[in-house]
Amino acid sequence: MGRSYQPKHRATSPSGLALLGLTMKDRARLLIAGGATVAIAASGVVIVPVAFHAEPAAQAAELTADGTNVIESGVATAENETINGQVTRYLGGNPGDREKDFQLPMAGVRVYAKWVESDGSTSPIYTAVTDANGEYHIKMLDFKDPNGVTRRFDADPNWPEKEKIRVWSDNPDPSKWNLMFNYMNGQVGPKGVVADTTGGAAQLIGPNQYVNVAIQYVPIQDHTGMHLDNPKYVATSPDPASGPGGQINGSVHWNYNVPEGNQIYSGIAERNPGDVPIPNMRVRGSYLTDKAIKKIYAEAPKALGFRNIRGAGWNRQQELQLQDWIKQQIKKDGKAFWIAETVETTTGSDGKYSLHFNGTWGPRWDFSPNGLNVVGWPQNKKDRLGTLVSSPAEGTWSDTDVLAFDAKHINLDWTFVSIPDQPGQGLMTPYVNNQYFNPGGKGWPGVSEGKVPPTFTYGNSSFTGVDFALFSEKITFDVTPFDSFKNFATAGDTVNTRTTGLPFAQNNGTRFRVVWTDQNEKEVKGGAQCTFDVRPDGSIPSCDFKTPTDLTKQTTYTARLYSVAPDGVVSTLPVAVDSFTVDPAPKITSDNTPNYAPTNAALGGTTTVKAPTFDNPKTTDVVETNAAPANTKFEPGVPADGSKFPSWVKVDSKSGALTVTPDAGIAPGDYQVPVAVTYSDGSKDTAVATVTVKAATTAGLDPKYVAPGAVQPGGSVTVAAPTFDDPSTQAVEKTAAPAGTKFEPGVPGAGQTVPSWATVNADGTITVKPDAKAPAGSYQVPVLVTYPDGSTDTVSVPVTVKAAPVALTWADTATVMSGGKVELPLQSGTLDEKPGLVVDGPGKAEIADNGTITVTPNADAKPGDKITVSVKNGNGDVIDTVTVTVSGVTPDKQVAVEGAAMTPVEVVGVPQGA
Repeated sequence: MGRSYQPKHRATSPSGLALLGLTMKDRARLLIAGGATVAIAASGVVIVPVAFHAEPAAQAAELTADGTNVIESGVATAENETINGQVTRYLGGNPGDREKDFQLPMAGVRVYAKWVESDGSTSPIYTAVTDANGEYHIKMLDFKDPNGVTRRFDADPNWPEKEKIRVWSDNPDPSKWNLMFNYMNGQVGPKGVVADTTGGAAQLIGPNQYVNVAIQYVPIQDHTGMHLDNPKYVATSPDPASGPGGQINGSVHWNYNVPEGNQIYSGIAERNPGDVPIPNMRVRGSYLTDKAIKKIYAEAPKALGFRNIRGAGWNRQQELQLQDWIKQQIKKDGKAFWIAETVETTTGSDGKYSLHFNGTWGPRWDFSPNGLNVVGWPQNKKDRLGTLVSSPAEGTWSDTDVLAFDAKHINLDWTFVSIPDQPGQGLMTPYVNNQYFNPGGKGWPGVSEGKVPPTFTYGNSSFTGVDFALFSEKITFDVTPFDSFKNFATAGDTVNTRTTGLPFAQNNGTRFRVVWTDQNEKEVKGGAQCTFDVRPDGSIPSCDFKTPTDLTKQTTYTARLYSVAPDGVVSTLPVAVDSFTVDPAPKITSDNTPNYAPTNAALGGTTTVKAPTFDNPKTTDVVETNAAPANTKFEPGVPADGSKFPSWVKVDSKSGALTVTPDAGIAPGDYQVPVAVTYSDGSKDTAVATVTVKAATTAGLDPKYVAPGAVQPGGSVTVAAPTFDDPSTQAVEKTAAPAGTKFEPGVPGAGQTVPSWATVNADGTITVKPDAKAPAGSYQVPVLVTYPDGSTDTVSVPVTVKAAPVALTWADTATVMSGGKVELPLQSGTLDEKPGLVVDGPGKAEIADNGTITVTPNADAKPGDKITVSVKNGNGDVIDTVTVTVSGVTPDKQVAVEGAAMTPVEVVGVPQGA
């Protein structure tokens, strides 16, 4: 058993995951592998006919399955401390046969794994999803037991480790798929204390791996579509019978006792002590007609592009195509043309059955009634060749041409046998994939050459050993409400067991027993008081256990679930196991689970990981965010891989906050930073802070301001917030700042002075408002841009202040004659733009482009009236004022006489009396 640090985790609550025979409680300690990518990947099942090789599997933190927590721990390849295997659609061969002619990978299937220590301590449940090649790689993360000892997965069933595992999966579509193989039928294994190779699995003790742990699915048997609609029912021993010919024989049983080390289906599915026969199970069998087989050989090669049918080089992919073609032809021609006969019977009390067929006239399907082989035959016997015999008692089972006119046969190479679908139950049988074939001959899809139980004799058209072995797909066995990871019981507490998913229909009286043992494997409760019949919903009652009140040390109790056959034989290995621990003197750690929030850190930047919060693991409906208990100390922990604590992380010993400063030499990725937590009573925890180091945002963004136009002293302008360009592209992007970006005044460069009249606003805008005395010139306003990841940019914004203009002035006063007007030229300054004029008094004023202001009194203006003209700049400020006084009346129009022509002359602005 290895040792390393181990944190605790609380799981979240997605639903829909199942089959939890070995359960983790509401809390679990887990070790997240360093550098693991955290993501959830779950999808529909995809069957991919490709070669097998490893591809990355997705990882996520935690899930909840059937109310029990599981830890997502998928990794890309077979690392140390992993359980590895593949989920496939079974085409043929045996569980260890991985060639694509035997298996088709199934992607997107969720697989679970758990291990059991020799003292009964059980790990959390870990899970992963199969990749495109149907492969899964589940990291069996360390966990810390109640005594503070870290348990590490060794993949070692040998003494003294005696570790056992359980592996199972979610049926990707229970309406379509039937589980055919699962290591140890999804129960705990190996059975003994030696290496086990059941189904091709292997243990690699050096790297601590299980490899080739196969899970195989097949389509649910089509118990109606593959047979005639009105099957002939026969008793197990019909009367009259025609001897041993024309029969398919076998048995149906519950496969609770999986033999250890079996590589082939015949051994895995065989009936052993502890297995239970299934009586009254309906079994149905059919075979194809002679004319249907002739059509196959005549038409299928051309239709499918094959050279021949089931000849040299024939493979299972071709068989799949052929069987699909047959189903299409059955829809086209009808079942009566294709299916010779369908016989149905029921199993006896011993689970055995025998299908007795009438047979088809003729020694074989391709017998030709021509030449010497039919000399002397009555015509009626020639005519009946290929037709159905009316009774099992008629004719002779023979495949020879001698006396062939009385011979009959069934087409063994084109048979199909099935039982009704048993929802929630796995099924091993040679008749798989809904195909008409011979499961015992020449390696047709079903099983490989010489590796199956059925034996057949063409001479009497019979099969024997066509067995059906059923087992439960989904068993949940849970000790509640305590566990062996964090949520410990105290002396005197009572715990319950929760069991679901057991077989009820046709279980033939199978019962299940719960046995409680202490950590020394001494039985403390069990026997008849904890042996139960299965309820209709697949559950059994709880076998409650009250912990002793006089315990003085931590003690782990383990509950094991066994099957009990009707004859009283108890399965040698438990179906499922779970455990919990009693802590008579709870420590502070028992009521606290430290949790860090995941934090992003930019390369080259400084990031603070907030101090951890503390959850009370004994509450199941809320995750608390409490402060650390008083006098808690924090220090660097020990990384799981034995490496040094990262030098770029500093731990605040009092608060637990982390200062993270990854330099340019740190590879981007997820880092699991262990922090050792020591409580005031000396109890300890390890918290793991997930720090995701990313390339600094600044590397991919370039802030750009648009410089404002020149501003005059006393004026103002607002500079718009910057846009951001991606320097890696030729285009100039103008994206907004990332959410959470901060702006503040930057540090000026050498020789620069930041003007006090420039303000950097929080939104990135800049307010520029030089006072009236601001010297003209160019200024730089530095802006510090801080991105959410802590990386920064500094950008300088140029601002130009114009020279202060010469003040615009006009004459302060003027006089205008009534009925006249007065022009006031600009006395100083340069007119860049016309100012505004505001007139107060009986008159009006206008300003020309050259700055001359013309004031005209109203017609009703009287001498002595004053007209005040206020000149305002663009900001509305008054920059000058002119007062014009109205004097006497302007003389009437005067006329100058020159010869006969008379031209009126208007005198303007002539002072009275002039």
